Amino acid sequence: MKKTIFLLVFSFLYFITLPSCESTSDQHAGPPSKKQQTALPPSTGSRCEILVVCTEHLWNSRALIPLKNELLRPQPGLPQPEPYFSILRVDPVNFKNVIQRNKAVIIIEESDTTTFQWKSNAFSKPQQLALFTYSDLRQLYVLTARHRSEIFSRFREQDLNFTRRTLLTSGAKWKKATEEESIRLLMPQGYTEVVKKNNLSIFFAQSSKTHHVIMVYTRPWDPEGHLLNEWEIIAIRDSLTRIHTQSSRPGSYTMVDTSITPLSQTINFNGSLAIEMRGLYKSVNDFLGGPFYSITIFDEKYRRIILLDAFLQAVGLNKRNMLFEMESVLKSAEF
Repeated sequence: MKKTIFLLVFSFLYFITLPSCESTSDQHAGPPSKKQQTALPPSTGSRCEILVVCTEHLWNSRALIPLKNELLRPQPGLPQPEPYFSILRVDPVNFKNVIQRNKAVIIIEESDTTTFQWKSNAFSKPQQLALFTYSDLRQLYVLTARHRSEIFSRFREQDLNFTRRTLLTSGAKWKKATEEESIRLLMPQGYTEVVKKNNLSIFFAQSSKTHHVIMVYTRPWDPEGHLLNEWEIIAIRDSLTRIHTQSSRPGSYTMVDTSITPLSQTINFNGSLAIEMRGLYKSVNDFLGGPFYSITIFDEKYRRIILLDAFLQAVGLNKRNMLFEMESVLKSAEF
């Protein structure tokens, strides 16, 4: 199994202080009637893609710096710089017909008032549309700064749901992991379970240019005892990959590349405390590597730790969307 590694450090920061804006609206628009929803065409668009409807002059203005910085910031844990989202911009006059059916839309239009609101299934289904109106560019700057994190999170969650629907329609199946079979994941077509033990399953898929690996590992845990930190999680991960991810070169194996510290954060995973981690892995005694994504879940009900891990090799290809699909597989886990 071969992987390749590239190392880059990302830095992206811009901040400007401006006067606060007038009162704004942050109300979710009421849903269309059942009759309207039935008549709506299916939405279009790709994973991690947002359509922005505004003039070129407005797009290049300082007023949208907060929004652009949020959506276009580089995603951590990738060997090449790729933004969280790809942005497609169209002029308002061209926002019609099939273009209106994009699943993720931001409309920014001049008005007598400065407001922000969400609209669901306005032109297609399922669709999320964020609508900004403004009477002053300084107020628009403040408004986009105020709602940028909300917009990021909502479109990110939408993409997870979109990816799961895409997997289901393309033949993904629920598969049980480990010999205990108490954990299951929505696994895309093409994955084969190459390792299955009492507390470990490894699924592998490959194409002519890519290799994908998903690991599921469990170990006992005392809820009254110690919570693993990031470095202890890395040590567990490395102990597994050292044994199970050897390449054709003798003595080679993969491990987390700690020369660039992996990024981690605490999250809620279906009611359980979990640690999410993104970073790069490398090969010892070989020139291989790539990105990885993991979720370590502290399962109080069954008194165990569950490690869900995904990593891939894709030489010369963008990896954001591929890794995002693998992230959606891990986040589909049920136990």
